[in-house]
Amino acid sequence: MPEPELNTQSKRDFSDNLPLSKRELEVLELVKDGKTNRTVAARLGISERTAREHVARILLKLGVGSRVEAAVIATEWRIRRQIHGSHMPENLPDGQPNRQGTGVKANV
Repeated sequence: MPEPELNTQSKRDFSDNLPLSKRELEVLELVKDGKTNRTVAARLGISERTAREHVARILLKLGVGSRVEAAVIATEWRIRRQIHGSHMPENLPDGQPNRQGTGVKANV
């Protein structure tokens, strides 16, 4: 039996204007890189419980059910930024500001 396709198109569109905090974007970048809550906590100087709460809030805001789905969205943001340099949240998962409209070319 084939696996059902994951339809994340609406989540992708929604992610363009996500109200993620700077800290949540930092956490998302580490989650995207496959880091555990313990590693996220150590890297950011926060407790493991706080890291877990940040991840839960990110999943809720993204409307996804797993860290993997959140990582996919974060990766798509980065790819879009590199290809198009537009339609990106003001603060990107890599912590860099979106320079859309500033004349700065995206690295391709």
